Amino acid sequence: MTHWKLGKSIDEVQKERVSYLYNTIYDLTRKKKLICPIADQKEEMWNGRSDCLQVMLELSLGIHSVYSEFVKDYQTRQFMDAFINNKKQVKINYLEFFHRDPYIQLSDNSKFIVSVDLGLLETSDEIKIRKQSQTNKLEKLRQSIMQQGISNEEQLEKEYEAELEAVAILSNKSKEGLNNSDFFGVNDYLLYWNQMNGNPSDFLNFFYSSYYRKIPFHDINCHMSAKIFTGKDQIQSGHKMDIDHASSSIPYVNIFITDRYMKKIICDLELDKTYETLVLNVSELNKLENYFNSL
Repeated sequence: MTHWKLGKSIDEVQKERVSYLYNTIYDLTRKKKLICPIADQKEEMWNGRSDCLQVMLELSLGIHSVYSEFVKDYQTRQFMDAFINNKKQVKINYLEFFHRDPYIQLSDNSKFIVSVDLGLLETSDEIKIRKQSQTNKLEKLRQSIMQQGISNEEQLEKEYEAELEAVAILSNKSKEGLNNSDFFGVNDYLLYWNQMNGNPSDFLNFFYSSYYRKIPFHDINCHMSAKIFTGKDQIQSGHKMDIDHASSSIPYVNIFITDRYMKKIICDLELDKTYETLVLNVSELNKLENYFNSL
């Protein structure tokens, strides 16, 4: 999209798609019919970063979603509270997905969009090396899972248990148990539990419970990760970020636009139905037009 906006050469099919998306989103956001926030994918940009951010600002009107990790932590606190107090329902609020209430931002009627880019802490080469290293490790893991013949259902259990194992290891390192105030500073989950006056002996039980598995972020993340690790397609550098983005966004948004590969995974898992979110890829112009025209 940035290449098109800068007048650079792209093929005609891509040109049609991105020009339609840009112009339509630009128009609908200014009519206050659509919110298109900047998400943490901006951390994935290093080449032509300022130009990409400029396009994102134009479409978002400066509205930002919070980082995926913040969504995950906030939902975990909510479900911990429900577990401790034996609540039967947990309601998530769209406001927890944004830095500021987007309705208020859209109502400001300001002629200016103020945004500060603090840049990146790494050079382009350092980012490439780090991302490639991470991708290689994930791909090696996928190949190992395939060689062992681990099924999707078995890998899903491993995904759910991964965080539990990490928390259990930390918990076992505390000789004085979970009441040790210093130890609570080691792990955010322990901090949350302590703040909610949860019974220390029930802490690990939460991670074994249906409450933990119902946390939207974990539910989506674990299902998508298991699907990718047990699939035949090679892990790509953007997959981890794509999964985190889907996990934090889908529970809150009405429409989620992604690439063909990620859409297939989300819809094969019926996560779009579970969270009542329309999931489309950028090539589905007719469906995109139908949705945008309905606003």
